[in-house]
Amino acid sequence: MGPDDNWLRLILDITPPECGPTRLRHRADNAFMVTMGARIIQMQSGFAMLESAYVQPNGSANIMMKNMMDLFVGAVAYLLWGYEIAHGATHATSFMDPGLDYSHWFCSFSYATTSATIDSGALAGRISFWAYVILSTVMTGFTYPLAARWCWGDGWLQQMGFVDFAGSAVVHVVGAVSALVAACFCGPRIGRFPDYRCWRGLGRHFFMERYDSKYYQVPQEPTEKNLFRPFVKCRHPVQLLFGTWLLLVGFLAFNPASTLAVTQDSDLVIARSSVCTLLSAAGGGLGGMLWSMATTRSSVVLVPEVSNAVIAALVASCGCCNIVSPVISMFIGFVGAVLALLCEELLIRLQIDDPVGAVSVHGPPGVWGALAVAFFAEPNCQSDLRGLFYGAGEAGWELLAVQLFGVISMAAMSAAITYISVILLDRSVGFRCSRACELIGLDFWEHQFDDGSVAGDNPMKRMSSFRKTFHRASSCCYCGGAPEVEEDSTPQPTITPSKAVGVASDLDHAEMSVKIRALEAKIEHLTMALQGVTSEDVFGGDISQSISQSFRAACINAYVDKMTDGPSKSHRAAQAEHDEGHQCAFLLSSIWGTAPPMLGLPDDRWVEQMSLQALPTCQPFRLRHRADVAFIVTMGARIIQMQSGFAMLESAYAQPNNSANIMMKNMLDLFIGVLAFYLFGYSIAYGDTHDVGFADTGYDLAHWFCSFSYATTAATINSGALAGRVAFFPYLVLSTVMTGVVYPISARLVWGGGWLQQMGFIDFAGSATVHLVGATSAVVATCFVGPRIGRFKEYRAWRAPWNVIFLEKNDDKYYREPEAPVEKKVFVPFRRCRHPVQLLFGTFLLLVGFLAFNPASTFATTADKDLTVAYSSVTTLLASAGAGVGGMLFSVVAARAAVVRVPELTNAVVGGLVASCACCTVIPIPIAPLVGFVAALLTLSFEELLARFQIDDAVGAVAAHGPSGAWGTLAVALFADKHCGDNHDYSGIFFGGGDAAWRLLGVQVLGILVLMAISLTSTYVLVMLVDLLFGFRVSRACELIGLDFWEHQFDDGSLDAGTHKATLYGLSKMREDLSRRSRYLEVSPKKWFTLPKGLSGSSAPGNLSEASTTDAEQFTGVAEPERDGQGTSSDRKMEELMRKVQVLEHQISLLTVGALRNAQSAEPGTFEDICGRGVRSEICIPPSPTEPSASEPKAQKVVD
Repeated sequence: MGPDDNWLRLILDITPPECGPTRLRHRADNAFMVTMGARIIQMQSGFAMLESAYVQPNGSANIMMKNMMDLFVGAVAYLLWGYEIAHGATHATSFMDPGLDYSHWFCSFSYATTSATIDSGALAGRISFWAYVILSTVMTGFTYPLAARWCWGDGWLQQMGFVDFAGSAVVHVVGAVSALVAACFCGPRIGRFPDYRCWRGLGRHFFMERYDSKYYQVPQEPTEKNLFRPFVKCRHPVQLLFGTWLLLVGFLAFNPASTLAVTQDSDLVIARSSVCTLLSAAGGGLGGMLWSMATTRSSVVLVPEVSNAVIAALVASCGCCNIVSPVISMFIGFVGAVLALLCEELLIRLQIDDPVGAVSVHGPPGVWGALAVAFFAEPNCQSDLRGLFYGAGEAGWELLAVQLFGVISMAAMSAAITYISVILLDRSVGFRCSRACELIGLDFWEHQFDDGSVAGDNPMKRMSSFRKTFHRASSCCYCGGAPEVEEDSTPQPTITPSKAVGVASDLDHAEMSVKIRALEAKIEHLTMALQGVTSEDVFGGDISQSISQSFRAACINAYVDKMTDGPSKSHRAAQAEHDEGHQCAFLLSSIWGTAPPMLGLPDDRWVEQMSLQALPTCQPFRLRHRADVAFIVTMGARIIQMQSGFAMLESAYAQPNNSANIMMKNMLDLFIGVLAFYLFGYSIAYGDTHDVGFADTGYDLAHWFCSFSYATTAATINSGALAGRVAFFPYLVLSTVMTGVVYPISARLVWGGGWLQQMGFIDFAGSATVHLVGATSAVVATCFVGPRIGRFKEYRAWRAPWNVIFLEKNDDKYYREPEAPVEKKVFVPFRRCRHPVQLLFGTFLLLVGFLAFNPASTFATTADKDLTVAYSSVTTLLASAGAGVGGMLFSVVAARAAVVRVPELTNAVVGGLVASCACCTVIPIPIAPLVGFVAALLTLSFEELLARFQIDDAVGAVAAHGPSGAWGTLAVALFADKHCGDNHDYSGIFFGGGDAAWRLLGVQVLGILVLMAISLTSTYVLVMLVDLLFGFRVSRACELIGLDFWEHQFDDGSLDAGTHKATLYGLSKMREDLSRRSRYLEVSPKKWFTLPKGLSGSSAPGNLSEASTTDAEQFTGVAEPERDGQGTSSDRKMEELMRKVQVLEHQISLLTVGALRNAQSAEPGTFEDICGRGVRSEICIPPSPTEPSASEPKAQKVVD
């Protein structure tokens, strides 16, 4: 018990026997645990979405089924014996006791199933379905419960002092070790490693290897080659990032729920753990972004790396998020991300196939999170632990030793149980699926799901129908047959590309053939590149019944005259100034619901009688804070989940080759923005009204968490308006400034004690402060960047003076449909919406998010705020209903037919939700549909207006958030009714407000104009500076090829050799090479590329082929082999291959020359887009062969 709980025990002593024990604490804790447990179970869908994004298309349904079945089967195992193993020493497991044990079981099971599902990702694509279900049951029913018993169930590790708050080791390390053992036993997917070598020596016997290396390599038999699908790391980036979103929101419940209570000062831990978890994810996202840039040696941000880095950071935060500072949590997340990515590279080098990176993501980060407790723990209200960096001394080293020993013990236990389970499964039901099953796909083989490839006279159908025939026909098929003869375990020399020719004489013919095929594959790659507790625990088991009547009277007559006031200050010292003892009676009223039975007074008078005498020494009861913190944290997580809704909605509008870029922008602007809001944004917004030093009060931490969710909503509006044409890092700069500066300034004026708030400006949930500010910023940036190529067929670029204001660089033809042959074949014509299902799903997520966005603006559920929460929820839902009707009618009228178009309906609904934000607590319920209906009409009309002005708002973000936000703010002055909603003393013009209503209307208009001016000015200055320094819009080739490949190296298959996209990509990549190499080139009409005088052949490249060889090697990882001078046939073959490489490079140089020659007749801007601005002035372009020789320019030396 905390110090403020001591008096509660004394009150229980004086409770009449007929009243029974108070269960107020149990009620709050039960509600909290059940809510959080459901959110943690929802993480299973995130794991399933993430894993299915990595596997082959014919295995995605199998992944989803595994994640669903291990939940259901595991629940039975955990009910029958798992819970008894884990918590039998501390909780009742007979399920005969009411209340707390049920909720504790429910929440505990959510952790167990999280640990079990880690196996699913590591074994994806090759494990038998029933073998996996049994292994998952063992994990849920035995392995995890044993670890939980040791650490959380009064086991020996807990008694030693082992600390793991939310399961970095208990959940994640245990699951990762199990997955690693199973993955080593199962072997890699077929074709994952082209030069795979199976286990040798002791490892072969330990993991019972029964196949040779050829089994796991790329199939060579014709039938198998037709079925085999080459390895691609990630096939569905949108699905991958959406799964990551679900996991992020799930971890925001996973860590706070580990308190298993909101009472006993647990609200402080809930707030701290929520903030630290989010900041840790931000550090991980930053680490993944920097890792991508370092490994690619460019500004490319890889989708799988960022996704895994974020999850790794969340895993690392589990063990220590309750006892570290927010700044340290960012560092912990960053280190966890780097460790995960390093481990992923190590597993690849060791040829251990972890398809989704589950072992890397949950293993090393989990160990790091457990050890970080001993380094960075700082004392707080719930723990006296002190880490080594906080002066712990010898105690810190002892804690480090205990943490390390605990991690090793649980890892050994998990490895042993999994190893025994896998051996038994392999010898009974079979652990790995058959070869035919893996090649055909587990979806059809184990679930009879036909995606159309098994219909008709198809080899896949014949193979699945005649399995035995297939087994006999396949030269490499060992399914169900006798084990193969063990290969020679003699170590073979490792061949590196740099020494391929030098050791050719030592290789046999077979291995040399493999080496030749590998080099040919690398040549192709080079071509493509260039192209819970009980009541006894709470109150004490022995409560005395003999307390003096004097104390009873003093306690009952506590001072409660300010009982209904919300917490206005954050420091405990400030609270003690006026809150001493006033909540004691509030507790009694909450216990009995009415007046305490011993008083016998009416409900409206007993509080007054109790305030006659105050108990000066009574500690303030902080139930108000506890309820508010739980409410704010829960709502904040739901608002953050809105980001996934925005991302899904926006990617539905974008081109297929831009959808991953949209998702990445929405994810990283969250993580980069949270750093800015933590460092200075929150101080700007609420420095005058809230403690920005993150004092240990709980309320301010929760307030920061929820406030940031509003800030990131304002920032993400730019993403939709600029989709498909803005560079990745300039967008992140704009988003960071929006989150850290522009929105905080607006919030300070309206909610942080600013002059607009003092004037009486009213904006309850941010129609103007959030949405209008974001829409104004988006429209400025959209005018600056220009439309997408081909969006308007008759587009006219900005004319004076607008071309000067928006720094217009291109002419009209740049933005119209391409006319060059290569560009025309690459160009994808404009379509308003490409994925209507995805669009509607994103809209559903936003609807659910707004049902948290508006009620959360109360920042409390106490002090009668619960009525406001309920009222705002109802009006928000009705406003969306009215908007839906408006969008439907607008679509019917516009189409002049009974047609309801999806984009109009979704944008109308979003517009209605935006309008409801400002007025959802002050308007009568019948008026709410009207507000939404008008907002829908304004949204769709403004969208048409922007199209007429040829302003390209890719998803309708400006239209949905701008006019609707302004309308919702004005609706306060028009329709407010002081008899409805929350406690306010003003009415609108239509409800008898009189002069005060007209004055309020003027204040609302003034506030709208001020907020728009702030956003417009800030965005314009920022975009202009970014464009001058780095460039705001992507290049023409990047836009036509797609930002997914250009900025994230995700290839959807359209960049294969010989395609027009590959041609355009090869040309455009020359801009960087030419800009870098042009200083060494001297151009003459007789010879295209010559060396400057004074440079020998060894000091500078003599042609473009030689100049770009090094870059090609860096891109593909192919280094030129050394030569040993021996005249063997293998050497001659290698020499032939190297000549082939030189010929290829020569073809590249000719391709570049042709591009430069054709640049004279190209449309304005084509040459600059291919080779870069400024290159034309640096390289002298030779004349066309049809021009007279007299016009040939003299050779010029290129200078820097």
